[in-house]
Amino acid sequence: MNRLDEAEAEFRSELKINPEDAFSKYHLAYTLLERKTGVDEAMKLLRDAIASKHDYADAHYQLGKVLVEKGDLGDAIDQLESAVNLDPSKDYVHYQLSIAYRRVSRTDDANRELKLYQELKAKTRNEAPAGMEIKKDVP
Repeated sequence: MNRLDEAEAEFRSELKINPEDAFSKYHLAYTLLERKTGVDEAMKLLRDAIASKHDYADAHYQLGKVLVEKGDLGDAIDQLESAVNLDPSKDYVHYQLSIAYRRVSRTDDANRELKLYQELKAKTRNEAPAGMEIKKDVP
């Protein structure tokens, strides 16, 4: 609903009640990143979320994406590879990993990840939403 200021306040309140909640840390970090404020705080929140929930693929992805933007490509690749290993079905993770690989001149790896991204994207375009069927040959 694009009410990120309100969301930030709610997640901060939740963290006062439950300071170890990985999901609130992730979502607070996300609200900060979406508004392009508090990037350092967001990175710390994401690292904390990952520390308490090692298999949190979205947190690995968001941290990896920020690290790519900051130019810390080694750590970015580690985070993005973790995200891909935890949930290989997310096309956008493969895309971001392809960017990181390309920036460190790992062209074959970048091309492989880009191809996986394209395949996953094409597959989701061809799938019908739940409860709906795709009708072929309909004008």
